[in-house]
Amino acid sequence: MTHVLTADYYGGAGDTTLSPGLLARWVTWLETSFQSNPAVRAAGIKAMYYTNPNREAPGDPLYTKDESTFAHTCSGQRIGPITYGQYLMDPASPDLRQLWRNFIASRITNTVQWDAIFEDDANDVVGAPALPCNYSAASWLAASQGENSYQAPYPIVYNGLQIANEMGLNVSSNVIGGMEEGCYGGSSQYPKMWGNYWIHIANVELGMAQQGKLFFCYDRDPTTAVSALDGRLYTYASFLITYTPSSSILWEMYATPSAFHVEPESMLVALSPVVPQPSDVSALQVSSQVYGREYRACYVAGVYVGSCAAVVNIDRFNAHPYPYGTKYTHTLVLTGGGILDGGAISVAGPLPPANLPALGSAIVFP
Repeated sequence: MTHVLTADYYGGAGDTTLSPGLLARWVTWLETSFQSNPAVRAAGIKAMYYTNPNREAPGDPLYTKDESTFAHTCSGQRIGPITYGQYLMDPASPDLRQLWRNFIASRITNTVQWDAIFEDDANDVVGAPALPCNYSAASWLAASQGENSYQAPYPIVYNGLQIANEMGLNVSSNVIGGMEEGCYGGSSQYPKMWGNYWIHIANVELGMAQQGKLFFCYDRDPTTAVSALDGRLYTYASFLITYTPSSSILWEMYATPSAFHVEPESMLVALSPVVPQPSDVSALQVSSQVYGREYRACYVAGVYVGSCAAVVNIDRFNAHPYPYGTKYTHTLVLTGGGILDGGAISVAGPLPPANLPALGSAIVFP
């Protein structure tokens, strides 16, 4: 592996205009358009198509006059509009399920094939102005499971792992993975997740791997990459602590001149962990509020650099001692922006700090 698994957008407004052939060295997945699909897949990149059968606005593909496809209050009113003028749809609706299936089929031809269909707002009523009639979390999850199973054999990647019990969607055999929005970095206002938020994300990352599903770690911080070095390091150290090389996918949104959002730190691939993959991140807690993981074999762009370790302090307010003493003598240093914008990494940075500041992190080498 010359980089960890990565993802980005391609073929839409504001996306990079660089050719898929140039991107292919550094990106694994692209969420892309019908028109760009052939070029993306010809470059050896996995292609994913965006859909949202769960919230539709006038003009959207699944918005029709069929009232049975919409969710309703007990007084019979549609629920919405929500964000972007969308209405909450009913995942239990047979008509909605068939509409979604027909739409997916319409996006496939002899020359256009998809490695996954992205399902936004899965099992999600967050932000709705009212709840559906007789709503319960369990019944809505069951309906959402049925909605996904109906799309078999089309492979589904759902969005919503930040929602409680969302991994229940994994029971559908055609579901191949899920996305956690705000993964380790929530926004420019909250560039580093902390405390129980961080623990939840780490355990979802572990849990998805245990269930044999892809985990798309979507960091939503849009700060320019060159000015977000500290947040980028925190996200990447956090990602490495619980990642599985074959199924954990890093998807970041730090702004770059090329509009390609893969960062140079993704070239660091850590293998052969000292502590095997645990079932809970508590097994990787090395001291109060500090989590870390050591790896016996680490590589940068495919070149062996020895052992390494990632460590983070998830305490939002207090510093805590760095846990590895003098075992490691160098730190990872990030410079510049994106991987195609002059950004770079060095594994020969200065000594690790004696204390990790609040929400501090380090990736260290002998």
